[in-house]
Amino acid sequence: MLSNYKKHLSYIYPIRHIKLKGEFHEVLEIVWEDGRMVLNSNYANYSYGSLHQVFLNAFKQFKFCPNSKEDILILGFGAGSVFKILRQDYSFQGKIIGVEKDSKIISLAREYFQIPENNPYFELLHQDASLYVKSCKEKFNTIVVDIFVELNVPDLFLKSDFMLELKKILKKNGCIFFNIIQTTATPLNTVKKSIEISNLSYTYFEQKIYNTNNFILKIIN
Repeated sequence: MLSNYKKHLSYIYPIRHIKLKGEFHEVLEIVWEDGRMVLNSNYANYSYGSLHQVFLNAFKQFKFCPNSKEDILILGFGAGSVFKILRQDYSFQGKIIGVEKDSKIISLAREYFQIPENNPYFELLHQDASLYVKSCKEKFNTIVVDIFVELNVPDLFLKSDFMLELKKILKKNGCIFFNIIQTTATPLNTVKKSIEISNLSYTYFEQKIYNTNNFILKIIN
């Protein structure tokens, strides 16, 4: 009953449902916004809010059409925005592997956002994305990189070493969707240079969210 009250009230203003400290985040919040739960950090939406809409819009612009025989990797799984888009909006029934470093986020994803337990078509791994990529023996048709600490992509993931590691696990004619919030020009310029060094090509989608620009780059092998 209280959840329904919060849900309806959230169309007027956001209602915090729970606040806690993450494994790698000072603040994690489940918040009711516009009738649905979202996962926020101190300064950013991590899942199901503005980020969810950015990916929906980007996939539409890129005419993304995943085949259910394909394999998809999500680095920076969060509470499962991209997973839900694939399963619900694209009816994708193929294999998805998600990698998330913060165990508290994984717990919240399963408790509040109905992310399933591991099964033959889905695995959610508690692991650092860079370590996973380095040791990975599988190859993927699509890789989604959505790795943030607040509004920033950690420098490690912008550099050419990481891009080259991604290239190794990307199938021929596969693509990488790389999410960046441009608070300064540096992150976008760094990842563009890394793409060039890795002998990959890209196009991009841009959407302004509040006072920042969200870029999703489609990087092609």
